[in-house]
Amino acid sequence: MVTSLIPSSNWGLLWAVPLLFTVYVSINRTIRIYKNYSKVAHLKNDIPIVIAWWTYQDPLWMLIGPVLFPRLYTTFPFLENTWLRCSYLGWTNYDRGRIHGPDALGPAFILICPNRTEFYTTDPNTSFEVSKDWKTYTRPGDLYQVFDIFGKNVNTVNGPDWPRHRKITGGAFERQEVLRSVWEEARRRASELATTLVPGSKSGGLETDEAATELNMTQNKAHMSLLTMSVLSVAAFGKAGYSAADSKDKSLGQLEPGHTLTYFDTARLMFENLMGVIVFGSTSLPRWLLPPKIKQVRVAVDEYSLFLKELLNRVYEQKEVNPGALDGNDLASAIVRANEAEKTAHAALQKAGDSSVGPSSTKPYLTESELYGNMFMFNIAGYESTSMVLNFTIAYLAKDEALLNWVKEEVDAVEKELGGLEDYEACFQGLVRTRALMYETLRLHVPVAHLPRLTPPDQYTTITIPHPKRSEKGEHLSIPIPPNSCVSIPAVIAGYLPQSFAEPYTYDPRRFIAGAGSTTTTQVTLPIAPAPSSSQNTHFQKGKETLLSEKTLATQTAYQPWLSGPRACPGRKFSQVEFVAVIATLVSQGIRIGPRGKDAAEREREREKLSAGVEDVVFNMSAVMRREGEVGVRFYRDG
Repeated sequence: MVTSLIPSSNWGLLWAVPLLFTVYVSINRTIRIYKNYSKVAHLKNDIPIVIAWWTYQDPLWMLIGPVLFPRLYTTFPFLENTWLRCSYLGWTNYDRGRIHGPDALGPAFILICPNRTEFYTTDPNTSFEVSKDWKTYTRPGDLYQVFDIFGKNVNTVNGPDWPRHRKITGGAFERQEVLRSVWEEARRRASELATTLVPGSKSGGLETDEAATELNMTQNKAHMSLLTMSVLSVAAFGKAGYSAADSKDKSLGQLEPGHTLTYFDTARLMFENLMGVIVFGSTSLPRWLLPPKIKQVRVAVDEYSLFLKELLNRVYEQKEVNPGALDGNDLASAIVRANEAEKTAHAALQKAGDSSVGPSSTKPYLTESELYGNMFMFNIAGYESTSMVLNFTIAYLAKDEALLNWVKEEVDAVEKELGGLEDYEACFQGLVRTRALMYETLRLHVPVAHLPRLTPPDQYTTITIPHPKRSEKGEHLSIPIPPNSCVSIPAVIAGYLPQSFAEPYTYDPRRFIAGAGSTTTTQVTLPIAPAPSSSQNTHFQKGKETLLSEKTLATQTAYQPWLSGPRACPGRKFSQVEFVAVIATLVSQGIRIGPRGKDAAEREREREKLSAGVEDVVFNMSAVMRREGEVGVRFYRDG
């Protein structure tokens, strides 16, 4: 006879606990939803209202939603017509603007959540004003604090703290020696990559199977990630990157005394396991309780902290030896130098008895933990965004030979005129078409999922938009946004709006270029259309092509991949310079990119698969092709 280990009288209690918890959670969330709904219920006849029981504002849903729901949609298509469609982290990347279509919710809707009400609109004026007014519309601290692993940073702080962070870090990004270092390192690594993928000289190789390399997009992304991490190692941190001679089994970079990992390996472990860093990086659990992979992440976090401390010590030592000359053209050194300058100026004012710098006044410089936090944030942003846009751009160039030829024509002309691509300032300004590639890729694939901004906690904020149901009559709708609600900047959705971009699902960077017949880049006719096919035969004319203004695009189309206003991305130019250097170098080295395949028929099939692959996108810390392992590209050289 088998006796139960648990008395039968206790089974009811074991069932009751989870049942009561479920009932409590359900009632609690229902009450919170009702309270939030009651504040906007009077708008239900003017704007669609969606009630969502769970959203990306809930930590657990933030983790499991991006993995779970794209798979569920495939099995149960009807779920796309429920609140689940706009509930999980990254739904905007998967939806690609369809939710704002006339057959869906239209140009604006309100999402009622248990935590906060969230307001979505495609109105460019609203988007621009919310981006610009950083004092009224702040970043939700509870959503952004996950990036405070090493300390607060310019991306997460609000209020009077933000100008202090921006002053120190923003100036460092604008230093020409930093950008020149980015250009040189990106070109060096791209040149090594070209030689690794397709051995041979620029004019040497023939288009043969032996002189070509085929990669699926997972493998290509790995190459772009290694390249980007190497540029960050050198240009952002002053550390050694990887060499093309390094094998996959060897540690990349040089192991320094007192470390168990090289800086490059440390960065690679952290950035490739970013969710693990966010969740477990600061955990106090003993290491023996952690799974092996998380143990590695913890080691990398500890190593990274040590590297940051060593960097500060190095700068302080240089200051002691020679206060007037601190070396290092990397971003981190520039930030520390700027911070030390603020410290010195503050100390001088204190010594002079200036009343504005009393003991209770806010210090104008950053603390050590804030320096660490900013350096970590810039490394994350620089790695994830640039590697993503390079990966997608390679895919688009592979499926459109005419587009690659169009870019090559400009690169060849600039290289011929300047005698090479060494001159960073002249090359970057001259490579307009190459920069337009980045604009177009970011129009379709943004490395963020959501950009919510929080309204003040103690007052309603009124937003006026074209009336969602009567805009054709010129009517507008004033919406009182409740306190502590979110207004979402349409970072992902903006690029897919047909009223802003004609043929929005067509990839064509020529739409961002004002040609020889244009007299201004500050006013555009909407929708911005792809170039006519005849323009593919238009020869490059230096100085006759200019990019449309970013401010124009933000105010007229809501397209702002680096945001607008004071809180625009400080690393915008850093990323642009790196992208242009990589693409231009690959092209100048004679690298061609096309679909995989042995013959014309197979390549056409692969081209179609690649076209479908770049449109099937989900969010995993960035925009990712859902079936990236099933589609790929082919690198070869001009014959």
